[in-house]
Amino acid sequence: MHYLLYKHQIGATYSGSIEKDLKIQEFTPKPFRLFADWEKQKDLATFIFRSYISILTFGKTKLFCIIDNNNQVRHSAYVIPKNIKYSFLKKGEYSIGPCNTPESYRGQGLYPYMLNYITSRDNHSSYYVFIREDNQASRRGAEKAGFVMCYDRIKDTKVLKIFKLVKEKNSNE
Repeated sequence: MHYLLYKHQIGATYSGSIEKDLKIQEFTPKPFRLFADWEKQKDLATFIFRSYISILTFGKTKLFCIIDNNNQVRHSAYVIPKNIKYSFLKKGEYSIGPCNTPESYRGQGLYPYMLNYITSRDNHSSYYVFIREDNQASRRGAEKAGFVMCYDRIKDTKVLKIFKLVKEKNSNE
């Protein structure tokens, strides 16, 4: 599968807001503590992904969630540093994703709000998102949050979903 590569433009911000009863929780999954206390849903696929990514990043992956007063997750986003899965990233560069907004909460600006929240916390790092070519809503959300499409694509391998940079012939970077 191919993904489009978007990079955050330092200084770009999103002016949207979220409902007052929502808050952002941060969690660092570790090999022996993969779920936060406030998380209700603890499924096998999440367990496997968090185990895999926490080992690859030596416990440096962060999970950010927008939750409501009932601890219902309305949006989630992982921030993942350079590792073997994202070997083309340089030190100080991060991938934001996978990101997820449950269908019933889509269209509320949660995705660009979260991207802005993450990127505004550290102006010295570079942030990227990988978006499936057919995901127009995520592309618009990333652009609202100050991300611009690079002239490169990302392709994942079938084994372990390792992402590789695919240079386009007209690439300027």
